[in-house]
Amino acid sequence: MDKAEFKNLCKKVFYENGFTKNKHGYFIENNDYLLAIFLQKSNYGMCYYVNVSYSVKGYNTKIPNITGEWDADFMGRITFPFLDGNIRKLSSMLELDKFEVAEIEPYFLEAFREWIFPIFQGGKKQAIENIGKYFGPPHNILCHSIGLHEYLLKESAK
Repeated sequence: MDKAEFKNLCKKVFYENGFTKNKHGYFIENNDYLLAIFLQKSNYGMCYYVNVSYSVKGYNTKIPNITGEWDADFMGRITFPFLDGNIRKLSSMLELDKFEVAEIEPYFLEAFREWIFPIFQGGKKQAIENIGKYFGPPHNILCHSIGLHEYLLKESAK
């Protein structure tokens, strides 16, 4: 797969899942989150990361001016197959030239079904539980947003 095929696949999958594109990334929102997906080109060859970023409404003061994954409150990355010799593993880095579009599309769909939309649809009420379920202990993923863990604890108690 080349860069154009990858970007077309992303556009197709993200639009089919309700995202809109602006110059910085792909966005969808509900009452609790601004969910953004940003494509990050690796400095090491034809590789990309697909960063999935959640900005919490009522907490994140940068909404609606989110311009990158580092403006978000917590994030994860979609994982794809990675070839280590003859062994296939999972990695957050996608090596474009090693796979075809048809091989990669299911990984996007699985990520949406397994964790991206469950966190998004669960909202602030279920944020701590969902973050723990999909990313591990909340303090691991939330440490870069000072006070977010406490804010979400209060919101989930409402």
